[in-house]
Amino acid sequence: MKCTHVAMIVAMAFQTVSAMAQPEDFVDLGRRDQAETIVVPVHLDFAEDVFWVRVSLPAVGEQGGLVDIWTRFESLSATVLEWPRAAIFDRNGLVVYRFLGGGSWNQVHGSMGQTSPRRPQNIVNGDRGDDEGWCHFTFDGRWGPLADGDYWIAIGNGIVGFADGWRGSPVVNQNNQAERDTTLYIRVHPPEIPFCDPDLNWDGNADQDDVAYLIDLITNPSPIDPTNVCGADPDYNRDGTADMDDVRTLIDVIASGECP
Repeated sequence: MKCTHVAMIVAMAFQTVSAMAQPEDFVDLGRRDQAETIVVPVHLDFAEDVFWVRVSLPAVGEQGGLVDIWTRFESLSATVLEWPRAAIFDRNGLVVYRFLGGGSWNQVHGSMGQTSPRRPQNIVNGDRGDDEGWCHFTFDGRWGPLADGDYWIAIGNGIVGFADGWRGSPVVNQNNQAERDTTLYIRVHPPEIPFCDPDLNWDGNADQDDVAYLIDLITNPSPIDPTNVCGADPDYNRDGTADMDDVRTLIDVIASGECP
C-alpha cells in the first residue's frame, strides 16, 4: 500500500513536469534589444499545430520603448491563416497575454509599451481599411508595459485555449484545415532610443504634409473622434495637450531628423 502511494506521487509529479515542459520545436530569436522589425515565416505542420517563437526582449513602458506584434499575409490563398490566434508566455510558461487578435482580417495584433506616436494599423490587402470608414486598432501600447525577459509567442489556428505550462489546444473548423501559413512581425524599439516617428499621415514620408495633417487634427478635431484614435495622436510632444507646441516639435523633428 505504501509503495502504491509513493508510485502515485511520482506519477503525479511526472505529469506536472511534463505539462510544464518547454516546447521542443521552436524558432529561437535570441536577445533583441536594438531597434528593428523581426520577420518570421509561420507554418503549421498540421491543422492543430502550435507554432512557437522564443525571444528575449527589453523592458518597455508607456513613456519609453515599444514592442508591437502582428501577423500579416500579402495575398489570400487556400493555405493562408485567416484566423490565427496567439498568446505570449513568460520564461516560466505562464501566460502573460492570452489573446492577441482583432486586427485586419482578424490577424494577430498586440502592442506594448510607448503609447505615442501611434504606429499605423496593420491593413491587409483586400480589407476595407479606413477608406470605407472601417477603423482598425493602431499600435499604441494598449496592452500595457512589458518586463525585461525571455518570452514565448505561440500561434495557432481557429479557437485556441492557451493556458499556463506552454499549453495550446487549437480546435480547427473542418473548412479551415488547410490554412497554415502567415508571417509574424515583431517590432522592437528599446526605451533608451527615443521614438518620435514624424510620419503622422502614414504615407511613408516625413514632410510638410505631416505638418499640415497635424495642424488640421488640432484645429479641426472630429466631434466623434477628437483624439483621432484610428490615426496619429495629435499630442505629438506628449505633454497632455494637443496644440501648436506639438506642431513646433514636429517641424523640429522633420528638419533635424532627430528626436527631442
